[in-house]
Amino acid sequence: MAPSSKRRKREEYRKTHKDSANTELPKKKFYRQRAHANPFSDHQLTYPASPAQMDWSSYYPSFVDPNAKNNSEGQSKPLRKPVTIADIGCGFGGLLVALSPLLPEELILGLEIRTQVTEYVQDRISALRSQHTSSPTLSTQRTPKKPVPIPPLATSEPNNTKDYVIYPKDGHNEPQLAATEAYIHRITNVDNIMPYRDVENALLQWSMHLTEAQLEELRRLDGIIEIQENVQAWKPCRHLEIASMPPSTHLELITGVEIVDSSNMALVPGSYQNISVLRANTMKFLPNFFTRGQLSTIFLCFPDPHFKARKHKARIVSSTLCAEYAYVMKPGGCVYTITDVEELGEWMRERFETFGKGEGGGGGGGGAGLFERVEIPEEGKEGVWETRDAEEGRVGRLVRCIREETEEGKKVTRNGGTKFVSVWRRREDPAWPDED
Repeated sequence: MAPSSKRRKREEYRKTHKDSANTELPKKKFYRQRAHANPFSDHQLTYPASPAQMDWSSYYPSFVDPNAKNNSEGQSKPLRKPVTIADIGCGFGGLLVALSPLLPEELILGLEIRTQVTEYVQDRISALRSQHTSSPTLSTQRTPKKPVPIPPLATSEPNNTKDYVIYPKDGHNEPQLAATEAYIHRITNVDNIMPYRDVENALLQWSMHLTEAQLEELRRLDGIIEIQENVQAWKPCRHLEIASMPPSTHLELITGVEIVDSSNMALVPGSYQNISVLRANTMKFLPNFFTRGQLSTIFLCFPDPHFKARKHKARIVSSTLCAEYAYVMKPGGCVYTITDVEELGEWMRERFETFGKGEGGGGGGGGAGLFERVEIPEEGKEGVWETRDAEEGRVGRLVRCIREETEEGKKVTRNGGTKFVSVWRRREDPAWPDED
C-alpha cells in the first residue's frame, strides 16, 4: 500500500534535510512523534555488549584522539575524554543545546527511546554544527610567529558602545583561553581586542568596545568569562603575537596559536561539538553504555508520570533504577529531577531518599542512603547562586537550565504551572559491615 501524502512529505523532508547537510534547523511537524513508548517492548535497538565496545567516534568526531590507534579488534579510535553528562529522556534536545555552551569542556549525551524524536535531535545538532563551521578550531601546539605592532585604537569611542574588561575564570587551560578569544573575535567583529598579560605572558584579561547586543551574546559564556565595565584607559600589553585569518572569518587571534582544521583541538565554545544523542532504552541498557562511576551528572526532566498504579513499574525512577544510577555515577555526582506532577515528584524524592537504607538496600544497615538531597535555589533566584562557589554555582546554573531551557519547562511556564525540582548527590560507597 502506498504511503499517505503526509507520511511521504515527512520522509522527503527528512531525506532532503540530511542529504543537503542543511544548516536550517529541522521542523518538528516533519518528525511524527508519539507521546510515549513502551520501555518493556523489544525495540529494534543497537547497543554494545559492554561500555568498552561502544564506538563514540561518530557521535563526537571533534573529540577523537588522533594519537590513538585502532586496536586489534578493529574498534575505532577512543575519545580524548569520556562522556560525563547524560540527559535521560532528552525529548527534543532543548536542554542539550542549552548545556553545550554552558559546559564546553564536558561531553553531554542525550538518550531518547522514540525513533523520530531521536532523529529530530540528531538533525538539530547537525544543523547547529553546520551553522558554526565558520568557528575555527585551535591546535594545542604553538607555532612561532613574527610579532607585529598592534594597530592604533580609535581616538573616539564607536557609537552605542562601552568599554568592557573580560576576565577568564580559573580552571581553563591555554588552548581553551585561545578558543574563547577566537569566539569573542567572531561575536564582536573587533580587530583590535587588547589582551593584558603578566611578566610570564599569561593572559590576565581582555579589553574591548561592546554594543549591548554583543554584550548579551558574550554573557552566554558565563561559566568561562567574567565581564565588567571598564572605567580605566586602555593600556598596551607587554608582548603580542597576531595570527591573521581571512577577512571572511571576522577574527584575529592574538595568542600566536596556529589555526588548523584538525581533530586534536580545543573547540570554540558554542560550536555544539560536545553534545550528541542516541536512541536507547535506559531502563534496560544503561550499564551497557557507561562504566562504573563514569557520569558526573544525570538529568531526568519531565519523565512520563504513568498515573495508573499498574503502570508505576514503567516509571524512570524506581528502587531498581536508582541502583543503576548509583552504579554509573561517580561519588559526588548529582541527579537532577524536574516534573510538573506533584505526586511524581514525591515518588522520585522517596525513591532517591530511601535507596540504600535498611537491610539489603546496599547500605549495610539502617544508615544513610546512597543519595543525599542538595539544597537548590528558588525559582527566579538562580542567578544569586551562580555567583557563589564552584559547586553551588554549578547547581544554580543547571537548575536554571532545567527550569527554563527544556521544551516542557517552557510549556509549564506558559501555562502557569508549578515545577517540582530536586537534586540528589551520590554519596561515597559505604564500608562493608566487617570492615574496621
